[in-house]
Amino acid sequence: MNIVAGDGTTIGAASRFQKVKKEAVLQEVEKLENELKESPEDEKLQKEKERADELVQAIEKRAKPCKASGAKVDSTMATRTEPEAAVLRTKTHQYLPAYIPSVLANEERFIVGQH
Repeated sequence: MNIVAGDGTTIGAASRFQKVKKEAVLQEVEKLENELKESPEDEKLQKEKERADELVQAIEKRAKPCKASGAKVDSTMATRTEPEAAVLRTKTHQYLPAYIPSVLANEERFIVGQH
């Protein structure tokens, strides 16, 4: 019989204090679309628009399970530089962008799984 032990913790994201709500990002997308109409060849604006669109998608993806369960979704947030980081409650009772990594190790202390 193989025995494994697991451990996980909350790790703050590098961009932990740069949270934005969907409404703010949608306003930014609209502004960028208007700027791109004037300068459609501007690569910097195109990249900014792509990042803003990705951020909107990340917020919508995060809000979907909350909406399905009847929870409030108007306060769903993400960060500009790490949209994949979830906004989690920390040990200090703050809501900050973070990750929850976990590992599994066997009796010989070899890591046999990670997430």
